[in-house]
Amino acid sequence: MNSKVNILCVLLSLLIGIPCYSADTKNCSDCTTINACAAAVAATENLSACEQKLPSCVPGVEIQMKERLLSNACGDGKVCCSQLSTNPTSASVESVDNHPNLHLLPDECGKIFVNKLLGGRAAHLYQYPWITLISYKTRLGPQFECGGSLINERYVLTAAHCITNLTLLGVRIGEHDLDTITDCEGNPPTLTCESKLQDIRIEEAIPHPEYHGKPNIKNDIGLLRLKKPVDLSFKNAGLICLPVSRDLLGRNLGGQHATVAGWGYTEKGYISHKLLEDYVPIHTAESCRELYNR
Repeated sequence: MNSKVNILCVLLSLLIGIPCYSADTKNCSDCTTINACAAAVAATENLSACEQKLPSCVPGVEIQMKERLLSNACGDGKVCCSQLSTNPTSASVESVDNHPNLHLLPDECGKIFVNKLLGGRAAHLYQYPWITLISYKTRLGPQFECGGSLINERYVLTAAHCITNLTLLGVRIGEHDLDTITDCEGNPPTLTCESKLQDIRIEEAIPHPEYHGKPNIKNDIGLLRLKKPVDLSFKNAGLICLPVSRDLLGRNLGGQHATVAGWGYTEKGYISHKLLEDYVPIHTAESCRELYNR
């Protein structure tokens, strides 16, 4: 057995039952270890999840992924990373397009009712109607300590560390300023005010089945199922869009910028009770790995 199938084949055989066999080693300019290639890591993790029949499995791509990993092996436990990253299988995209639960996501989402000014600090009323607050039982009483995004009338997308080993109470929809009962913006005669809040109990917390906390954080994502649907007829209750389209799934966002919004610590170190927004750069998985492994 040559170097191509030495460690790589043993790894795949242990994880997902790929038999080891001889083949020629591929030559490429970016031959790197599996752990240093985000696409290879994602592929092996998905194959392992499918083998174990875990909920995180993306079905329909096992055979293609096995073939791609082996055909792009270039050395002792190494792969041609760009070949895995730039040529995703059509099945992996189609599996999302045809997912049986895709109908649970809204046809209309991401609507805002103000002119969006990126880079500002204070968000406007109704600018992020999908932003939610998660409340917890603490020694000081109920406290808001994490946020999330409403993806349909019954589910909130959040971080796994926000819903693991904690006593969850509920989710608040429609909040803007924690210090006021009625939130207002502007001045008469164009003053706009909002007082509607929806506090809904949590029915189930669903962290990613392969979530791993500090120091090596992985799969830090999860869902909250609410006990009753959110009333979306109010202007301060809306749904965020998820990147499930074929175009978004294949888009490289590294080097671009994203908007983040929420309550919490500001860059000056104080806690804001008013919803804030900011404009931040998006790093690739490779650059993040370099930063965190220094």
